[in-house]
Amino acid sequence: MMHSELLNEIVGKKGTPDRGEFEDELSADVLAYKIKKLRKEKHLTQTQLAEKLEVDKTQISKIENGKLNMTIQSINRVLRALDARIKFDIQPL
Repeated sequence: MMHSELLNEIVGKKGTPDRGEFEDELSADVLAYKIKKLRKEKHLTQTQLAEKLEVDKTQISKIENGKLNMTIQSINRVLRALDARIKFDIQPL
């Protein structure tokens, strides 16, 4: 069975609410992973990044574990603290 067929069977077909929720969560997890990776590449601890952002270390942990629903403004703020930026690629469904 191909990957797309398996997704359709287990999660639901594209355009269904379950599939949309799955893809949104996956996107958030990818963003969280990339933020954590970038922080480590910059040789920063969670505490150091939290200090730069003037937030509690637990906020950084939640961000990196995908437990925090971030706004675009928050994402940009974190990335600026990491000397990075986000590039959006909006594509039609």
